[in-house]
Amino acid sequence: MKTRRLDSLALSRDVIATCRQLGALGLNQGTSGNVSVRLSADPADGFLLTPTSLDYAAMRPADLVHIAPEIGRAHV
Repeated sequence: MKTRRLDSLALSRDVIATCRQLGALGLNQGTSGNVSVRLSADPADGFLLTPTSLDYAAMRPADLVHIAPEIGRAHV
């Protein structure tokens, strides 16, 4: 089954916005916790993950890490 892969830049921006909303709601602060999103319904496409120890206020789309299981390592 072929799945639609989502735009990673748009997803990165959404993840960062979500992180900042979580902070505004008091659900996390500063560098606590991580947020991730799958690029598609196909696990082989991998996912984007927020880096550890980077304040959400300073986070940019290029800071997110793409984890793709088919190659067994992270893309930065």
